[in-house]
Amino acid sequence: MYKNIVVSAIAACVVLAMPHASRAQAWTNLGSGLSGTAGALAFDRSGNLYAGGEFTSAGGAAVNRIARWDGAAWSALAGERAGGNVYELAFDSHGNLYAAGGSTIEKWNGTAWTNISAGMDWFVYALACDNSGNLYAGGSFTTVGGVQVNHVAKWDGTSWSSLGGGMDYYVEALACDGAGNLYAGGDFTNAGGVAANYVAKWNGTSWSSLGSGIHSERSYVVKALALDGAGNLYAGGDFSSAGDVDAFAVAKWNGSAWSGLGGGLDYRVNALALDGSGNLYAGGEFNNAGGAPASRVAVWNGISWSSLGSGLNNSPESLACDVSGALYAAGYFSAAGGIPADHVAKWISPPVGPVVKANGSAADISISPSDNLSVTVQIYPGGYSGTSVDWWVVALAGSSWYYLNSAVQWTPFDGNVASCRPASQGPLFNLPVTEVLNLTGLQAGTYTFWFAVDYPMDGILHLGGPIWMDSVSVNVR
Repeated sequence: MYKNIVVSAIAACVVLAMPHASRAQAWTNLGSGLSGTAGALAFDRSGNLYAGGEFTSAGGAAVNRIARWDGAAWSALAGERAGGNVYELAFDSHGNLYAAGGSTIEKWNGTAWTNISAGMDWFVYALACDNSGNLYAGGSFTTVGGVQVNHVAKWDGTSWSSLGGGMDYYVEALACDGAGNLYAGGDFTNAGGVAANYVAKWNGTSWSSLGSGIHSERSYVVKALALDGAGNLYAGGDFSSAGDVDAFAVAKWNGSAWSGLGGGLDYRVNALALDGSGNLYAGGEFNNAGGAPASRVAVWNGISWSSLGSGLNNSPESLACDVSGALYAAGYFSAAGGIPADHVAKWISPPVGPVVKANGSAADISISPSDNLSVTVQIYPGGYSGTSVDWWVVALAGSSWYYLNSAVQWTPFDGNVASCRPASQGPLFNLPVTEVLNLTGLQAGTYTFWFAVDYPMDGILHLGGPIWMDSVSVNVR
């Protein structure tokens, strides 16, 4: 009997997910916004958002083209900046902020500004920092600090150096992975003497291509790069294919091959960002994502594209996600989701709900009886944070059902639906990865684990009310 209820709940979850997610989605402005275009966003370690651009006022406060949003108000940064407009921002691992605009790169240590770009002969289009605190800059420049660098250079905190002779044309995007590799994208076709179509990898010693690269006959070929937690690289720009596959404006490199993302986008991507759940956000000049309307911003969940409400009324130039999964956009727009939002806005994501993993995998896995099994649950509440709900943890082992009760004990289901109690009750919050099962010696068979939340909070699993659910299966053989 209870098996049928759970199966029905899963079906209900599919039906109900879209309506309830849509009610949670919302664009909001950040105070009265910015007085001019914003072209760069970055977060510090405390979760404060920094915006750079062409503006001189943020939320009514006088600023010099860069400002900080603490979640409630805008403020100027301490110290006197000498530079002008800001189009790129990056924080290093020591908490220093780098701001670039035109042919100037400045470093802010929290109290004072320092110009580190003496001798730069042209413009900066991209900044990135590795885990060692090194700064990388890309652009149209060919020299910096008296060193011939050819469109890409490294600052180690003291001096500038070339990266293998650089590129044969402009670098528009940079990204560093956790292993210290640098990825560059742009309008070049040669990196350090190696043929590399618009995207390349620097391993600290030499450049290499990523397969046959990106293919396009337009300018601004690769405008944005982003890396997910698994090391996959995403490229966005103005192109039609990657490697030997169709990939319109956005593509994924998994370390060995390129793939497209669900039909892609109908025009240029200017910015990419990933949230903690692996959702990829794209912003640019497109009006269509995966064959459906999406006004200048869209999200890829690994399977399909979705619009973000009614989107933006003009193009974004930068995207960034905070630790809770909220998306921030900055650019030329003056409205987001139909509400006034001068050049900067926040998208509150729908609740991702629970994420159940077995041995760290959200996909179904196979193990042997001698292997250890660890099942974990994580919750992203999105716009439903604080809502009082029932929390359910249910397992199917062969033909037997179990539930995790409030005493954190696995309890066999006795056939009486009313006796099945939630594991917990209370307000939704951002639950970190929490282990609910750890054991060794499972007999051969298939085991499935569900986690669900629903309301009202009354200890009853409501098939007709809001419910979010995730599951993972383990095949023991």
